[in-house]
Formats: sequence, structure tokens, C-alpha cells
Amino acid sequence: MPTPPYLAGHIYWVENLPPLDGTKPGRHPAILYDLIDDLECLVIGITTTVCDEHIDFDQVEMPNLLDDPGATTGLSERCVALPRWFVPVFRSQLVDHAGWLPKVTMIQLFDAVMERIDDSYQV
Repeated sequence: MPTPPYLAGHIYWVENLPPLDGTKPGRHPAILYDLIDDLECLVIGITTTVCDEHIDFDQVEMPNLLDDPGATTGLSERCVALPRWFVPVFRSQLVDHAGWLPKVTMIQLFDAVMERIDDSYQV
């Protein structure tokens, strides 16, 4: 079976995604942010859980099939991507391709991730 092309801004179901605030890894949708090497990549987790707007002030609402039957994300419920849920995973954990983000949403999300990264390096 050929290796699928891994593209930034595409959404995959990820097996054993490290938890953000929970205790056990789980199967969650996540957005591919970047490839690290031939084995690993960086993803941004997506959740349907209502988030604390003081902690996740930069959460990005995802287009979904409930609100827009033509959404390219393939996400069936209302959900948000959390820029602080930015984690490395093995490519083999990306088990199912769900869809992709519209360019405007991808730019908004990737900018928010960069802000989080910049903030984490400030003293």
C-alpha cells in the first residue's frame, strides 16, 4: 500500500493522541502542522469539549458538517482546534484521513500556534 501524502492543514484521526488535560491517550481528530522527519510529525488536537476561554482564548472553531454540509473538514460535530494541544506523533498514528481545512482557517490556526510557540520562549 503506498504511503499517503501528508499535507499541512489536512485532518487525520490519530490513534493514541497524547492527552491535553486528561489522563489517557485517545483517538482524536488532529490537524497536521508539519513533518519532523520520515517517522514523526506535529499535529494540533481537535476537541468537542467546551474549553475555558481564559486558557484557550485562541481556540479556532472548525468548519463542520453539522453547520455546513459542504465542509471539507469531514468533521461531523461542532469542535475547536486548540493551539496549545500541539504535539509530536508518529506518522503511523495518523490512521484515517478526514478532510482538510479551508485556507483562511488554516492561516488563523497556524498563526495562533506560532503565537503560543513565541510566548513559550519569552522569559
